Amino acid sequence: MKLHKIVYGVIALMLASCQGKVENKNNDKVDEMSHDSVATKVDSIPSTDSISINKDSLAKDSLAKPDSMPIPREIPRELIVQTLQFDDTFIVRKTLKNHPPVKGIYVSGPIAGHSRFKELLEMVETTELNAMVIDVKNDNGNVTYNMEHKLVNEFKANIRYIRGIRSFLDNLHSKNIYVIGRVVAFRDPLLAKKNPDWCVHRKDGSIYYDRAGLAWVNPYNREVWKYLVSIGKRAAADGFDEIQFDYIRFSTEVKDSEVNYGYGSDTMSKQQVITEFVKYSAEEFGKCGIAFSADVFGTVIDNDVDTRLVGQNYADMGKYVSTISPMIYPSHYGPKVFGIPIPNNAPYQTILGSMKLSKKVLDSLDRKPNVRAWLQDFNAPWVAGARAYTAADVRAQIDAIYDAGYNEWLLWNASVKYRKDALIRVGDTVPAYKKYKSVAPQKPTATTNDSAAIATKKETVVNDSMGAAPSNAKKDSLQN
Repeated sequence: MKLHKIVYGVIALMLASCQGKVENKNNDKVDEMSHDSVATKVDSIPSTDSISINKDSLAKDSLAKPDSMPIPREIPRELIVQTLQFDDTFIVRKTLKNHPPVKGIYVSGPIAGHSRFKELLEMVETTELNAMVIDVKNDNGNVTYNMEHKLVNEFKANIRYIRGIRSFLDNLHSKNIYVIGRVVAFRDPLLAKKNPDWCVHRKDGSIYYDRAGLAWVNPYNREVWKYLVSIGKRAAADGFDEIQFDYIRFSTEVKDSEVNYGYGSDTMSKQQVITEFVKYSAEEFGKCGIAFSADVFGTVIDNDVDTRLVGQNYADMGKYVSTISPMIYPSHYGPKVFGIPIPNNAPYQTILGSMKLSKKVLDSLDRKPNVRAWLQDFNAPWVAGARAYTAADVRAQIDAIYDAGYNEWLLWNASVKYRKDALIRVGDTVPAYKKYKSVAPQKPTATTNDSAAIATKKETVVNDSMGAAPSNAKKDSLQN
């Protein structure tokens, strides 16, 4: 494809830190790369980097992944975004305006570029769903499309799962789908090879690896902060409506006595440095009008043990992000939490308890973030006594979100396989499993949130610009 260069005028005012000449590049043509299998991990195998149960901790095995400013304000004009010193390119970003409350699903890089993505697109268009969270920078440290970014290119971090990112996103926007770009933050094995100085090191100077053999970058190193934010800015410029940071935390496996963080770690706690990073990111994104969300462990909402371990302080992080997304998967809570013998088997009560706890903690803030929780759409066979989930169990969690007074949610499945019958189809007033199948709901009481019909939906467009990934597309490591 021909390289096009368009020079735009500089918008002064509100973009003081984003000034400069505008250069819009469209480098969609790249040599095909070889990848592994398209398949992702089975249902949701627990992460080896997990929070283990103890008498003081709410957490079970914190398995799944992903780790947000209220729905982004309408931006009446194009925004100019500068990707810091890592790239002297200036680009233009557009955003969807006045988007309704987000109801979305997670989509990995390989699936976004695979033919199966069309099935997901059809599901979003025909149900209450209106959003997708798509990997921009995944758990391996790879960027999932051909991103124009100096360091990303220098590190050879691009894996071109998604071809023609702008036409891909334009197609989703034409269907009124809100697209969130997921950027994995401090777990980045790629940088261990490309820039080991940015990694967490042991006392002997060697790189720290978790049990899965993955390296983590150092949250105390501000060059890492700049790198992550610059990737977020570039992704927003390429068309993503919101940037969601995940893994904004320390590894749960490492013992502080075994590593040397440096960079002032002797005077700043884990909680302080994670909060400072979130504040810095929010300020940088805010200068350019970019909506910013953050994923956090659900168990840190009101648990000092887990907070100290991973560095995530729910209330402190909530002061700066526009949206915070607690991962409140029922399978992640230990026995007797909220008085429930096996939380996995009581999805409605577990989610309701988590969201009420979230409200209690955030009510103390002068400026409260939007809360958009991650919900469980996977089985948890590693949990003792856990039963397999049905569409009714997924719907019970969604009902609990509404009954707790919230109206946004995201569904997580590492294999990107969702129970469609848990959703309300366009034109209906109840989820499909109630209308089309005889499946008994797995929640204690009926709720009223299903009464509003999912009215008019997105416009349909014939143009399908999504390219399929190679048949041997590389597998993502998808656990959080």
